This record gives sequence, C-alpha cells and structure tokens, in this order.
Amino acid sequence: MGRLRIGTVGAGTGRGQSWMSSLDKLTRLSDLYEFCGFCEVNEQKRAASAETWGVPGYASLIEMLDGAAPDAVLGAAPPDANLMTLGVCAERGVHVMTEIPIAPTLAMADFMVEQARAAGIVLEVAEQVWLWADESGCGPTNSSSVSSWMPA
Repeated sequence: MGRLRIGTVGAGTGRGQSWMSSLDKLTRLSDLYEFCGFCEVNEQKRAASAETWGVPGYASLIEMLDGAAPDAVLGAAPPDANLMTLGVCAERGVHVMTEIPIAPTLAMADFMVEQARAAGIVLEVAEQVWLWADESGCGPTNSSSVSSWMPA
C-alpha cells in the first residue's frame, strides 16, 4: 500500500501552519503519509509556506487537486470555506477532514454530509483535543485519543 497523500486548504498563521507542521512531521516520521501540497490564495503566504515546508503551493483548490493529486484534503481555511472545499473534493472522490465548526449553519453542515455520502467519500470533523489541557492552564498534554463518526 502506498502513502496516503494529504493536501491542505489554507496556509494561515493559525491552523494552516499547525496542520502543515503536523503533516511535515508525519511525512518525515512515517511511511504511511505524504504531505503533497497546499493551496493558499495569498501569494506571499503561499511562497513563504512552500519554502518553509518544502511542498508545492497552489493558488486554488482545483490547481492543487490537479497538480498534487491528494487522496485527502485537510480544511485549514475559515469554516465558511468548508462547503466549497467539500463540494469540489467530492466531485473528484477526494476525502475531506476539517475542524469544528463544520459549517456556519446546520443546513450547510447537513448538506455537506449529504454530498459526502453521495460521493462515497469520508468527511471527518475533528476537534483539537490536544489543546484542551493547555487552554485550561494545565499545560500541554503528551497524548490524546479522538474518535470520529459520520452517520452512514
């Protein structure tokens, strides 16, 4: 089995860079994953991130899907971009993972789940559980376990 190729949407200073750092580590430390590219509309952020992480940056999601050919995409852009990300990826059979909130409204979230089901792709919604202890003042955690569920 080959590596799972993962791309990201968004290279912002918050979750975009956090996800990219994690994907870089997974690529270096495991033979299961490959950080294959990212898309970012801001040209300066795109160039800086491409240099920092050593992966190609693309100006749009479609360019990234065509150029990097990821198996899965991590949505690191603001939540209002998740609907578009899921829609484009679903059309191409690319799995999507995003953080909470899944979407700005329940109707949009329901539509995303319907689109994922219809396309036969996995839509995972994650929470940054590893931050909880640090945010509460207890200090960083060393490990955590998160399970996800998407109704069939």
